[in-house]
Amino acid sequence: MENVIAFMGSPRVGKNTDMIVDKLIEGNNQIGIKTEKIILKDYKINGCQGCYSCIKTGKCVVLDDMENIHMKIKKPRA
Repeated sequence: MENVIAFMGSPRVGKNTDMIVDKLIEGNNQIGIKTEKIILKDYKINGCQGCYSCIKTGKCVVLDDMENIHMKIKKPRA
């Protein structure tokens, strides 16, 4: 079974974009694709500082919720 992540970028939960994402998830479920929805407004995400620490060390110096999202993206999906 495939697993995917659907990112909902609109801050307007329950409105058009959110409803479209829910329909996408519903369709995916019908064909056996497990889909996790991430509502980005629920996460504290700061902008890039342009320090290149991520390139040098492999880790971002900005302490926000992007690390949690990165972990979900990197998690092996079976």
